[in-house]
Parts: sequence; C-alpha cells; structure tokens
Amino acid sequence: MMWTTICQLCQIWLLICVAATSTDDSLEKDLHESYSNEWAVRIRGGLTVAKQVADELGYTFLMPLKEIEDTYTMSKREVPSRSKRNANHHTRTLSDHPMVEFADQQQIKLRVKRVSNEEESPLTIMERLFGRTTCDDKQFIDPLWKYQWYMCDRRTQENLPIIDLNVAGAWKYGVTGKDVVVSFLDDGIEHNHTDLAQNYDPFASWDVNDNDADPFPRYDPTNLNKCVLQ
Repeated sequence: MMWTTICQLCQIWLLICVAATSTDDSLEKDLHESYSNEWAVRIRGGLTVAKQVADELGYTFLMPLKEIEDTYTMSKREVPSRSKRNANHHTRTLSDHPMVEFADQQQIKLRVKRVSNEEESPLTIMERLFGRTTCDDKQFIDPLWKYQWYMCDRRTQENLPIIDLNVAGAWKYGVTGKDVVVSFLDDGIEHNHTDLAQNYDPFASWDVNDNDADPFPRYDPTNLNKCVLQ
C-alpha cells in the first residue's frame, strides 16, 4: 500500500510539474527549487467534494488530473506564482483536512535536453545507421521540397554543421513510418490543416490547458508561432 502511494505521488509530480523553456543560465539559477502557487491534492468523495474542500480552505479549484483518480489541482491566490520558498503551512492545512489523502505543492522545473556531450545525438545515430544521403529533388513531386532544409540540408560549405534529419537515408532503407503513431507535446495542433487532417486521431488527443478533447490552438499576440503546423 505504501509503495503504491509513493508511485502515485511520483506520477503526479512528473505529470503536472511546470516546465520552463528557456536555457538561460540566470533563469536556470532562479528556477532552482522554485515553487508555484498550485497544489496537487487527492480528495475522497469525487469532484463535488473536491470543489467544496477548495472553497472551504480558500483555494481556487482548477481541474481534475486526467487518468489519476480523485486527484485535482488548485491554487492559492495569496501565494506568489513563483517563489524560492515553499508554503508548507498551506500544504499542512490541506493535508490535515479529513477528506484529503495527500497534498503536494508544485515545483517549477527547468526543461533541459536529454543528450549529454558524451552521448550520441539523434542526428548522429541516424547518420551512423543510414549514412549520409544527398538530396534528390526528383524524389517528390512537391514544389516546396527544395525549401525543406530540415528534411534535406542543401548547404555545401564544409565548415557548416549538417542540420537536416537525414530521413532520406532512412527512406532508401525502406523505413517509411507506416503504422507509426507520433505524439506531440505542444501548445496546440492545427488538426484541420490539410497536411494533418487525414491522419489526425481525435481519440488520442487532449488539451491539458482547457481540460477538453480539442487541442486546437488559441490565437493571440503572444502565441503566434507555438503550435504544430501553424
């Protein structure tokens, strides 16, 4: 029972931590051990009881955590959205409520690349497996093919790094991607785009921002280039 609870806590911590996208050194220092004003709380009794507990203790109820039973997120307005100090007194107040099984203040995490200097990058692995392949402009009847530098880098200067995905080499080995399901974690996806519509799977998609099944992006001046195929 104790091991199950520990696993559930780890799962929640991994799922709803707030990810930062900058790699600036000063930001990384600021985000070290930073806390948000949101809590993950497991409450017995269902959604109605969870909202009642949040209201009773002065929290703003946010949403249930998808696929994690009886677990919800809520925020505390008086707590800064980002702070180097935790708010353990609020966590204890939540944990002491008779309907609450556990409460965990969420920490802000810095997103970093997983490939270290000692490891091969994905591009290096592709080149080792399939070799380098020159661009073939007759491979596709596509007027935009020559502009897709991320598929086939046409630059010839020797001092420039190769920046394409080397997929042409994989294609020549018969690797086409057929029956492969690809998942994107992004701010949105234009699923009605002509390049996506036929292969988009609505049953495998979810909008964790609005907690609904439609991840279509919201357009505003701060979010003009953040979604898949926008």
